[in-house]
Amino acid sequence: MQTPENEERIVPMRLQKFLARAGAASRRGSEDLMTAGRVCVNGQVATELGTKVDPLVDVVTVDGRVVSLSDGNVFVFDFRGKLVLQSVNINKDTVEFFFVRFERVK
Repeated sequence: MQTPENEERIVPMRLQKFLARAGAASRRGSEDLMTAGRVCVNGQVATELGTKVDPLVDVVTVDGRVVSLSDGNVFVFDFRGKLVLQSVNINKDTVEFFFVRFERVK
């Protein structure tokens, strides 16, 4: 069980970093979303680069969809069989077949 001393405190972070960690876009892509006026923080359009957000308090949306940080990192392990290739080949099963595509904001 974690005690308050052991918990990692999330301090306010730059909006670009928040969007990248949430998987909405890369940091550079986040800047493009912001300058295009597609990102809102607490209902206000955020176009200024370097805007800070507190992930525990602020509500961030991209194109009207709420964006939030996940509880932890996602790790993907590739346990493929003997006959599954790692490279792309139309005639053979590949590892891409086994993974679901994650939806990203574009």
